[in-house]
Amino acid sequence: MMKATLSQYVALLGVILLSAWRRIHIVKAIFFTIVYYLCFYEEVFEYQWSVLAYVLAICVVLLPEFQTHFSIFCCLLICLPSCFLLLSLLHFDVQNVTGLGLLPYEPAWEWMVGSPITSLVSVVQ
Repeated sequence: MMKATLSQYVALLGVILLSAWRRIHIVKAIFFTIVYYLCFYEEVFEYQWSVLAYVLAICVVLLPEFQTHFSIFCCLLICLPSCFLLLSLLHFDVQNVTGLGLLPYEPAWEWMVGSPITSLVSVVQ
């Protein structure tokens, strides 16, 4: 079991306070809650990031801060498939394991998970 860090508690407190504030739209509060879950919970797999596509589509329709060109570009980066195929073609730390297929090791996995997180930070700003 993972120990909760100070940053996790601060982020949780921020999500709770923002969600309770009446000026924050309910869709944005749901978006923040899902982002918190994806960033801080254990055993979050890459396919679980696809839930953001549904929430981001609603955010783009309802919220003006998600309708800028930069925000839409970042939303597109979040919703596109990961860079696994590119890393595999470049032979960057992706190994063919007998019986399991192509598996990314730690640096490749960090690239695959880091790209949506970087886009999330850009969208929220």
